[in-house]
Amino acid sequence: MRSKVETHLLVGSYAAADQESIFRYAFNTADGTLGLLDSVCGMENPSFIVPDRSGRLLFAISETKKGDYSAMVTFQMIPGAKPALLSKVSYKGSGACHITVDWDGKFAVSANYGGGSLAMLPFDEWGKLSDTLQLLEFSGSGPVHDRQETSHVHSSLLLSEQRILLIADLGTDRIYVCRYDSLATQPLIFADTPFISLPDGSGPRCMALHPTGLWFYVTCELSADIFVFKKGQLDKWIYSYTVANDLVPNGREAADIKIDRSGRYLYASNRGDADEIIVFAINEHTGALKEIQRIPSGAKGPRYLVIDPSGSYLFAANEKGNSITAFEISPQNGKLSYRGVAAQVNAPACMQFVQLSTGDN
Repeated sequence: MRSKVETHLLVGSYAAADQESIFRYAFNTADGTLGLLDSVCGMENPSFIVPDRSGRLLFAISETKKGDYSAMVTFQMIPGAKPALLSKVSYKGSGACHITVDWDGKFAVSANYGGGSLAMLPFDEWGKLSDTLQLLEFSGSGPVHDRQETSHVHSSLLLSEQRILLIADLGTDRIYVCRYDSLATQPLIFADTPFISLPDGSGPRCMALHPTGLWFYVTCELSADIFVFKKGQLDKWIYSYTVANDLVPNGREAADIKIDRSGRYLYASNRGDADEIIVFAINEHTGALKEIQRIPSGAKGPRYLVIDPSGSYLFAANEKGNSITAFEISPQNGKLSYRGVAAQVNAPACMQFVQLSTGDN
């Protein structure tokens, strides 16, 4: 009997501890529709979730607004069943908002927005988390006084071939650069050039690596700019673009960026009063971007974007619109066609696709 592959969309949201907060949807590969399967209760604000490389583990942060600590949880992903709790740890660093799972399957890296820090949490082969092995704490500020009064680490990105971890600090307009060795007592060591400076008031939020590894892209929340960097040349960006919409009030609040599997197109979301998705074509020789479309996200606050494994559909998690909207991606030119609301979710914040075989144990 052949194994059947299940494709699910997992959604993390802002919710109280006694509310449903992680949702599992069946994804119909034929028409791009979603069907709710089940949900998880008992975890406050799992605003960022991410699977490991195998798809059998799911990591989730609990973003809290009070105190000096955050929490991270691991779940086991079982075909035909809701995520099963494996472990939970609390660690120093308030306002956790992003997780990177390393390629060696040893560490989950937590970006802590409120604490201005980065925590490395080891986990074993079964997915059980341990206490923080290394904590990097940052300091500094920027010119946007109500958003950059101190360091606000928003995300990290692993450049596996170069064994480098990049750390986006919205509060200081810096991308910190660390060398990464998963076998070392202290896996992270600052590079000879410890950070990249972006223009004052940019507010770097998240990063995306091109499938070829030749370029990486940084989106900045406050200025609504995208900066392009070339492999091996981390001292200065080679291109910059804007996703701002100056035709509307408060048209600068960039959020997420995603690159399609072919590396031909980049998708960026802009919130504020704009609430739109901007599509760029990527030059295959230089990594340069060319804007080719702006389309409304279909609801308020497109915080997070995800592309399905086939590359046929894009979904937007509209945090303030309490919905997930769907778009079909043109295979000819990468442009989006609005398909409507795919699911109603209170304050969705993050989405991840997982594919599991029914033959998996």
